[in-house]
Amino acid sequence: MSIQSEETILTEFFAKYNRNPRDWTIYRGRSQTGCPELLILNRIDPNQNWLIKRESEYSGRSGI
Repeated sequence: MSIQSEETILTEFFAKYNRNPRDWTIYRGRSQTGCPELLILNRIDPNQNWLIKRESEYSGRSGI
């Protein structure tokens, strides 16, 4: 497991998603402290799962 930037993760994810969208599931929610989180799961390969955590509502990329 490594830490990657949100931009790196989303670029890689969208490239893979556009090739085969059926392999992916996305969950959006909030942590116990109220911060936004995005969980991206690959149904075929669990090594391609990501959890994007933000420190606040206003950090990171907009429009998610």
